[in-house]
Amino acid sequence: MADSVPHPITDPLRKYDLPLYLWGARPVWAEPFGPHSFGWSLAVAEPWFAEANPRVYPSTRSEPEPFALNIGADRQGRLSVAAIGENARTGARVALLGDAEWVQNGFGLRTDSSGNVLAGNWLLAQRLTAWLMRREASLELPDGILWLAMDGKSDDWEANGAAAGVVDDVTGDAFLAAYDIASVHGLRTDSYAYLRIDPRMPPQNGARVSLDFDPNRDGRPEATLVFDRTGATIGIGDGARQPIPDAAFAAGSVIELRIPLRLVNPVTALTNLCLSLDDGAGATVEPDCVDAPLLIPLSADADAAPLRAVPGTPLATVTSDGVNRANVRSDPGAGANVVSSLGVNSIVAVLGRSEANDWYYVQTAAVEGWVSGLALTFAGDPAQIPVREG
Repeated sequence: MADSVPHPITDPLRKYDLPLYLWGARPVWAEPFGPHSFGWSLAVAEPWFAEANPRVYPSTRSEPEPFALNIGADRQGRLSVAAIGENARTGARVALLGDAEWVQNGFGLRTDSSGNVLAGNWLLAQRLTAWLMRREASLELPDGILWLAMDGKSDDWEANGAAAGVVDDVTGDAFLAAYDIASVHGLRTDSYAYLRIDPRMPPQNGARVSLDFDPNRDGRPEATLVFDRTGATIGIGDGARQPIPDAAFAAGSVIELRIPLRLVNPVTALTNLCLSLDDGAGATVEPDCVDAPLLIPLSADADAAPLRAVPGTPLATVTSDGVNRANVRSDPGAGANVVSSLGVNSIVAVLGRSEANDWYYVQTAAVEGWVSGLALTFAGDPAQIPVREG
């Protein structure tokens, strides 16, 4: 998985937090060459290392050597995997992609019945082609995708969120207008729930939102999600808090949240939402809470990115351990409870493996659990994945 670098080509990828999926890229250099020339890196990835030994590739002259990390010879860290260049005098433009599959049908441009599967890859191919042809102004976002940017603005909700559920709250019951909730809007895909909180006045930098999650309906929250300017965390049971890397928080004219459904499914288990102040210096205000049920209807559009993994996380593609889906289980082993399933060709983050290397703990925005290794095709060496207890 790769990150895009700021450039007009990649504007929507960064605006909507869309990843790029790799199938095995070569690192590239991005340097201007000659007068009037400019060069930019377009995307970066974080592989374990970039092999610099040409003898690892088979030839008719020698036996290939195995892959091996050679410190000082092999580059490590965040490496450029796509670059572009332009000559300001002649107008010539050139692009170099380290991963050709980005712009191939069946890979980066893969489609299914709902349209383009990998929105980030599709947009990169579309916008890069338009840039090379100097047709940037003609670009449009594809239909069938819920385009909600986590930027603290309400404009894209007006354009795409007409079907959102709304809960109005009593105003005037908070000490500060910036922390007095007027309404909450909710919408979800099959991967994420999206919330928009409208206070009476634009929120300040210290805004904090907490959500109680009660899937057992026993009146006692099993988990509390907290969103603020430092990110998103979840607390379960003993009070310890864990980060949620694929969640999002933005405070501007409104407050926006993106919540992975694996944490709040069913979304009707969200029983309480509170807005408060935490400026990092100990200042607090009494929270304003919405106790009414939160309406979060399902959008007719697909999510732009069912998986937003931390760069460097091992990935795998689901093949199948059945007809067309792979079972996701609560523990490693064929006798464990089935908690969900994943469709063929789903891309998953692989967070752990069993000691016997036959079961793997996987995660998407909507699902997490154990999948048989027979149902997965890995991008990279699965032996590098850490062992995880069931």
